[in-house]
Amino acid sequence: MTPAEGPLDRTVPQFCNDLGVREIRIGAKAFECIGETPPQDHPHVYLELGEHSQLPCPYCNTVFFFDSTLHEWEAVPPESLFPTNSRRTATEPPRMPLGF
Repeated sequence: MTPAEGPLDRTVPQFCNDLGVREIRIGAKAFECIGETPPQDHPHVYLELGEHSQLPCPYCNTVFFFDSTLHEWEAVPPESLFPTNSRRTATEPPRMPLGF
């Protein structure tokens, strides 16, 4: 982290499993699993792979595999990256859903 960056300068990627696949390859070691796209989501759970290469979600049992060939914000299948989640700086306000 550079001196200008702080803990609010980054968020972790969120992954969903709308396709119902058994496993998702990801390029992140820290992430959130949300289950399916809302409103069918489960509680959003923060997970860290640490030194492990795979980790199951305790809610939906999707197995996440770390793949060092992928960027932090990539997944296979690509539809597994939750589409409204993106990196945001502390100066950017959270995005509100349409209709609010």
